[in-house]
Amino acid sequence: MESMSAMWEKLSLTDYEGSKYSVKDEPIMGDYLLATKFYTRRVLSTEAIAKTFKLVWRTRKGFEVRDMGNHLVLFSFSDELDVARVMQGEPWSFDKHLMAIQVMERDEDITSLDFDETSFWVQIHGLSVGKRWVQFKYERLPNICYSFGRLTHSDRECSLWIRSEGNLKEEDQQFSAWLRVATPYPSCKTVVRVEGFEEDSSMCESKDDVEDGTAKTGLINQGKDNAPRPSAFQAVATARFPPMSGVDANMGVDLRRTLW
Repeated sequence: MESMSAMWEKLSLTDYEGSKYSVKDEPIMGDYLLATKFYTRRVLSTEAIAKTFKLVWRTRKGFEVRDMGNHLVLFSFSDELDVARVMQGEPWSFDKHLMAIQVMERDEDITSLDFDETSFWVQIHGLSVGKRWVQFKYERLPNICYSFGRLTHSDRECSLWIRSEGNLKEEDQQFSAWLRVATPYPSCKTVVRVEGFEEDSSMCESKDDVEDGTAKTGLINQGKDNAPRPSAFQAVATARFPPMSGVDANMGVDLRRTLW
């Protein structure tokens, strides 16, 4: 088999192909830029990012998403107010992984920026006169390593977890779920009642009703007294609020705390 060097020597460019090439970058849309570092090891999809934050940010005007490599993404906006709203809404996460965002000027190089801080809303629990220790709880906290309190990797990506072969116990970690503010879901239905076919007249229309066009349709039908009758899918919702754990801790998480 011919060596690679011998095969390389046989290659040549014609006069038409030339000896030079140029790559043209598409111009950046918008005058206002946000540089973002995605703290995840997963491959990023600009289409998924654009679709997600179009719904989450609900900007007045459009924006552009540009993959800059090495999990760096550049967002460009044409409305300065949209940028201000995004920055005020920190922290942001994508697929539960932290996004560190900062404003960038056009003449800056995104690879030279330091993405080493972000803002969080913090709740203080157990605050009382004469008490030395209080507990901090972080709202909208993304994936975090409970062993080191770092946001740059999750528990399952931590070197301690890997060395333990998945046997690392919660009591061996510095932190746990008490770092997070318990998020209630009042709209989550815990009891759903479904009527039977004989109970639901909308499912048992007579042949005459269908023929003369008076068949009952829709989820809410009229009863004999012209009052709305519950539909076949009547739900009784009960909100569950997880109890707060009263743990006091002197915490040293490497986060910039924004108190409210």
